[in-house]
Amino acid sequence: MVLNFLHGGAAINGFCAEAGLDLWVVDAGVNADLPAHANLKARKIAHGTQNYLEQPAMSEEQLQCAFAYGEALIEELAQAGCNLVALGEMGIGNHLHRQRCDIKNSDKPGITCAPAMIN
Repeated sequence: MVLNFLHGGAAINGFCAEAGLDLWVVDAGVNADLPAHANLKARKIAHGTQNYLEQPAMSEEQLQCAFAYGEALIEELAQAGCNLVALGEMGIGNHLHRQRCDIKNSDKPGITCAPAMIN
């Protein structure tokens, strides 16, 4: 599915093209090694997560790493002139239980964070 996003074959690609928006895929934990691509932000923390019914899905260290990667990515996008970030997930046999987007630093005026679920 990630490769489908990257090669323009998913519905979200059409939505973005129609609206004139860029689409970036962030690999924070896909359970595969993905090839380099211009629209792929490789920020892998681990190959997948653990079954959260049996143990924490991520370690505290992985969680803090994910937040740090996310904050750095927002900063990178803001410096490149981005003023809208919409978050989503692939939705393959999973559901997003909670999305959280915090713009912690007040030095990023004009950035809007719009959580979105894309299935």
